[in-house]
Amino acid sequence: MSEVMVFATFFSSYLRVRTEWCTKWAFDEGKCSVGSTEGDIVLTASDYLRPGGAAGTGDFWTMLPGAVNTFALIISSYTIVLALKTAKSKDWEAPKGVLRHLLPDKKTAVRNYLIATLLLGSMFIVLKLVEWSHLVAEGFTVGTVQGSIFYVATGAHGLHVFAGLLIMLYLVFKADTIGYDEDNGQGIEYFGLYWHFVDLAWVVIFPAFYLY
Repeated sequence: MSEVMVFATFFSSYLRVRTEWCTKWAFDEGKCSVGSTEGDIVLTASDYLRPGGAAGTGDFWTMLPGAVNTFALIISSYTIVLALKTAKSKDWEAPKGVLRHLLPDKKTAVRNYLIATLLLGSMFIVLKLVEWSHLVAEGFTVGTVQGSIFYVATGAHGLHVFAGLLIMLYLVFKADTIGYDEDNGQGIEYFGLYWHFVDLAWVVIFPAFYLY
């Protein structure tokens, strides 16, 4: 609940200010206050990223990292569930076909599912840095109100992902040495709850900060 309140602060701050900014959409619809000019338009991250944005720089490729990150976190939530399901399964059997080489036994299967989750989370961090570098190069920095809200919110989320990756390294190490089963699989379950929250937070951040 404390984490929910932290991110709720970011969302409420952004939406509260966003609704009062003279954004590109508001300007086009004539909703800006009297005396506002196009030069007074406040550009947000979505204006630099989404196709047809007010900055004139957004296209499919600039939006792609954020979109890929969304799918990466959703898939990583699924792989962590598979790791937990495999660990707690009493009658687990190796799959047939090509997957049998990746999941030859229960211990290896749990480890590889955790590694897959780790790789997807790492890809999220890398793509986030690529995206930030693009925004900074375009002049969208933390020195503005809209920039500070965006970087603090997405940075806090990225920090949660990074912390999860560190914990995941320990889970992978334990899975490769001691192993997980139905008796000690609760460690994966507890971490999974945290990881699902990180995933859910991003599912809300992406449309709010990137598409709105």
